[in-house]
Amino acid sequence: NEPRAGREPSPESGGFEIVELKPENWSELKTLRSEAVKDSPRAFGQTPEEVRALGESEWKKLFETGKYFVVKEGGKVVGMVCVVRNKGEKASHVANVYGLYVAPGSRGRGLGRALVERALEDLRDGSTYKVKLAVDSKNTGAIQLYENLGFVKCGERHAELNVDGDFVNETEMELMLQPLN
Repeated sequence: NEPRAGREPSPESGGFEIVELKPENWSELKTLRSEAVKDSPRAFGQTPEEVRALGESEWKKLFETGKYFVVKEGGKVVGMVCVVRNKGEKASHVANVYGLYVAPGSRGRGLGRALVERALEDLRDGSTYKVKLAVDSKNTGAIQLYENLGFVKCGERHAELNVDGDFVNETEMELMLQPLN
């Protein structure tokens, strides 16, 4: 009984729930982030060693600038996404989506889409007009997911990451949440 695409998975439809992770649960974020950077090194700007080296205070500090939404299955965090709202009067109408990841054993169930939809729901408060993200240009599945959610390609960044000598280009994408004046 898997959730249909476009609907948030619920405990009744597969045992999943999406929640906002709190700073006191930083270790859950660290555990999944450690897995993510090993599993998908082209998608994250940190190495496993860099993630391991971060201490509790550094992890908790991340929650000061971003909101972390996670998907849990049986109490275990199996997916994540981060939303960061820009600061400053001239840029506060823009937010960024970072670090979308779903563990390999939980993929193919619409969880990535549900995470991004939950993040966008949080941003539909009337003050956010534009949402931006960057994705590995070779990750066609992620690009298609974002396009299906209304994001459009708006640029290309060359050699953003160097993963063991393999330079990663990133596609910039954006979504307008509300019309501009």
